[in-house]
Amino acid sequence: MNYDWKDLFNVIEENQIPDIHLYMDQLTTFMEEKLAGYKRGPSDKIITKTMINNYTKDKILPAPVKKKYSPKQLMLLIIIFHLKPVLSINDIGKMLNSVQAKDIDTEDIYAIFTEIQKIQAEAARISAEKNMEIIKKLIKENELQGGENTEILMSALSLAIDATNKKNMAERLIDEYLK
Repeated sequence: MNYDWKDLFNVIEENQIPDIHLYMDQLTTFMEEKLAGYKRGPSDKIITKTMINNYTKDKILPAPVKKKYSPKQLMLLIIIFHLKPVLSINDIGKMLNSVQAKDIDTEDIYAIFTEIQKIQAEAARISAEKNMEIIKKLIKENELQGGENTEILMSALSLAIDATNKKNMAERLIDEYLK
């Protein structure tokens, strides 16, 4: 099985973020369009008004000014979007609040965040390809049946284990250093 993993990764560069303040509907439309590749199905939502309101209520995202969101708030929402499938809202809050407490510029964090996305996307692609080679070898050595379905099953299992391990490592860092 050969799969082109590059379709899975979409980085929104800072220069793609509108340099104007956006109303809620404009904000959600922007994110739905730019991050559509992350949807598993057509009815999935990237972000909703309720989510944004909850992030604001939980003080993870600064409140809008006159119902408009700044480019910095949009950057934070994009970061939140990428973190929420992996970390709890409490952990995301600890991370973002530690940045804001230290007066670290959101644009600087976002620039590094997008570079990390690119590096990690390439590392994930290379790792997935190597994993598939190892899995094919293990299937052959263990004389497992099922052909491509077994390869897909074992590849998904391997990726899930890797994700769990990395999630646990991230949580450990948050718990030990962002109290």
